This record gives sequence, structure tokens and C-alpha cells, in this order.
Amino acid sequence: LSGVIWVGWRNECLFIAVDVVDDKFVQNMTGKDLWKGDHIEIFIDTKWTPEVKGTFGEGQFQIGISPGNLQNTGDILLDIPPEYYIWRPSNIKIKEDIKVAALKTETGYSIECAIPFKNLNIQPKEEMIIGIDICISDTDNPNIQEKMTSLIKSQWQLAERSRLKPLKFVGAFK
Repeated sequence: LSGVIWVGWRNECLFIAVDVVDDKFVQNMTGKDLWKGDHIEIFIDTKWTPEVKGTFGEGQFQIGISPGNLQNTGDILLDIPPEYYIWRPSNIKIKEDIKVAALKTETGYSIECAIPFKNLNIQPKEEMIIGIDICISDTDNPNIQEKMTSLIKSQWQLAERSRLKPLKFVGAFK
């Protein structure tokens, strides 16, 4: 399991793309259970500072992005489309849908998402910094999450804000 991650932004959305190398693709779950299959998890802290500690609360998000089952049979009972699920905050009011797209590749799959800043309750601007971690999760047997890679190298803790890395918004080269 490995991958390459790209992050970009415009005034309306945070864009994340991941090219995942995975020798065995498994995803047959949806909604809050999508974590039981191959997926991406994005952790965002809109109130991040270098000194921040503690568990997730206001301004922190845990978002699952699933490629679906990557089948395109045309049968709505068999095909599971790409989707997202927001675990944290549990009381979020979605203002605009997160857009998700995925496709099978020779070495695994590619997945992209556009997360509206309206859902994160922020207005981005150059030099703004948020905390982020993007994890690639691997499942080779349904219902068993076997491996999760992360941007961080230290001990991984699910909702610990201090483990997130800074993401600085910069403008395009002029």
C-alpha cells in the first residue's frame, strides 16, 4: 500500500487527489461503514496552531472518501458509486455536497474530492494555515482494516489535534 497525494485550493473548495497503489482492492461498504473497505480519511483542523493539543472538537473534521467498488455494470444494485461520509463533527449541517470521483488504475485506484469551504465554516485566504492529515486505508478482507498510511511518522491517534501537519494556503506562481 502506498500513494501520492496532491492538495490544491480555490476560493470555494479544498481539492485532494490521491493515486493509490494497492495490490488487492476491496470496498463493498457504504455510509458510516465505508471505513471497512479501501478508502481515504481526511482529518482537518480549521483552528490549528503549532501549540495545539487535545482531542477533536469545534473546527475539526474527520471525512471518509470512498472510491465505491469501482464497478460500472450499470446495475444500481451492484455498483457502489464513490461517496463521502463525515464522522466528525457528528452534528455537521452540510451546506454543499463534497464531490467525489474515482477510477480503477493498473496499480490500484485514483480518487479525487472537492470539499467546499462552506462545510468547514472558513473562508480561505493566502497565508492561512490549517491542520491536516490524509490517510490511505487498506482492506484486503472485508470488515478488517489492515493498514493505514498517514502523512505523519509519529504515533497515530485518531482524534488528537497535535498530530496534524500544517497546510498553508499559497497563491499560484506569478
